[in-house]
Formats: sequence, C-alpha cells, structure tokens
Amino acid sequence: MQIPDLTGPCLGLSLLLAGASVAPPAAAAEPLLELPPKLQQALVDEMIAINEGVRALPEAIVKADWERLAETGRRIEQSYILKRRLSEDERGTLVQSLPDSFKYLDRRLHQHAGKLAQAAERRDGELVRFYFSRMLDSCAGCHAVYAKHRFPGYARPGSDGHQH
Repeated sequence: MQIPDLTGPCLGLSLLLAGASVAPPAAAAEPLLELPPKLQQALVDEMIAINEGVRALPEAIVKADWERLAETGRRIEQSYILKRRLSEDERGTLVQSLPDSFKYLDRRLHQHAGKLAQAAERRDGELVRFYFSRMLDSCAGCHAVYAKHRFPGYARPGSDGHQH
C-alpha cells in the first residue's frame, strides 16, 4: 500500500491558517480598492465565503472526500455572493472599479477552483493538490498587493511599495 504524500495539503493548510484571518483593516491603513460601501461589503463577504470553502479543502483532500472537494471547488468557481447579490449595474460598476491585476488574480482563483473540482470528479488526488496550491497562490498574490492592511505579514519593512 502506498502512503499518499500529504506535504502539499499540510503545507497549504499551514499557509492558509497563518494568513487567513479576516481582521478589520488597521485604522491608519488606506484601502487599496476604492469601492462604494455596498460593493466593498459584498467583496468582503465574498472573500469570507471563499475563505470558508478554502479552509474546508485540506480536510477533504486528506480524507479523499471527492464529493466535498468537487462541490466546494464548484461553489468557489461560480462565486458565492457577488453574482447573486448584486444587480447587473452594480456588477458592472464593480468590474470597472477593480484594477486589471485584481481581476486577473480573481479569475485565476475561480479557474483553479473549477479545475480542482474536475480533478476531484476524476478522483485525481495529485491534480487536486496541485490546483489547491494554485488557488492559494492566487489568494496570497492578491492579498500581498491589495490587502496588506488586512494581512500585515505581506508588508515588507523598507520596501516603500516597490515590488518585483
């Protein structure tokens, strides 16, 4: 019997738990995304829902719970809140208000979640773990640029906002 390599899921879980709090922004921090209050709240609610889904994935991975993996991946892929809660005009305003790089990272997250769901449907644990890690990369990349006020661990002392 071959023992599955759990390094990926365990590392992913460690990274997720290390930076997954949804704390309110620091008082002195300026928000990087300028959105009307309703859209800002919808985006925050969406991130909280995605976080809950992402937090469920490592347990489902190590248990090979293919149904839960597929279901969670599909829910993340299709968005939890934004498509259901916002009117067409509000979605248009949101799309126009978000920077292209934010939209790219968001799109990649949802694509990876869909591919994770497909891999789960095929019971391909290695591919599930790969797409889970890509999802974490998308989350971390976005947080490092747009949510340093929520995740101060991404702020580099002395970087003055300069990034490569």
